[in-house]
Amino acid sequence: INSNTTFTWLAEGRIDVLLDPARRPWDVAPGVVLYEAMGGYVQHLDGARYSARMPTQSLLYAPNKDEWQELAARFINCTTT
Repeated sequence: INSNTTFTWLAEGRIDVLLDPARRPWDVAPGVVLYEAMGGYVQHLDGARYSARMPTQSLLYAPNKDEWQELAARFINCTTT
């Protein structure tokens, strides 16, 4: 899925959460601005707020901060066997 499709699906409510891989700032910034303007919550998994000035890491998009924190805890505590 390309970034335009992903952000369109978020805006339309077709998907509620997204763990987005690292991308270039110009690919990510419009989606972050759009999703946050709609009331969504976007941050890096380490809790750092997105900034176009810092190297892009994976971003987690969630409908609100509480859901973001719950999802981030799950991703951070994942283990592989």
